[in-house]
Amino acid sequence: MPRSVAYETYTGEYGGASIIEADWPRLMGRAAQRLERLKALSKVTPLGDEDECEAMAICAMAEVYQTHDAVIEGAAGVASESIGSVHVTYGDGTKAMPHGVEQAILDSIKPWLHVCLVVM
Repeated sequence: MPRSVAYETYTGEYGGASIIEADWPRLMGRAAQRLERLKALSKVTPLGDEDECEAMAICAMAEVYQTHDAVIEGAAGVASESIGSVHVTYGDGTKAMPHGVEQAILDSIKPWLHVCLVVM
């Protein structure tokens, strides 16, 4: 069963501020499930206390999922604009996650967990 991380841990120990409390259960749940999948498919080594490292990694992954959701929902924002003859270009999310969500997830947890994919 995936572990649960309290919103207070996210805002306190992790120092997060971008996820609102109402969105935390959904994003934390996705992140916790992703960690369990990583642990099932890879050798995951904490770089310190296992519980603390996993909690911090879940917080980091939750923020990645929040960014990913914003990109998917079209909230990538305006990339450029002009006033004369009105020209607007919207971002496509590649600047937020240039190598995709999976790489962003792995990059986000590096301070707390070392992941070595197991090849069979």
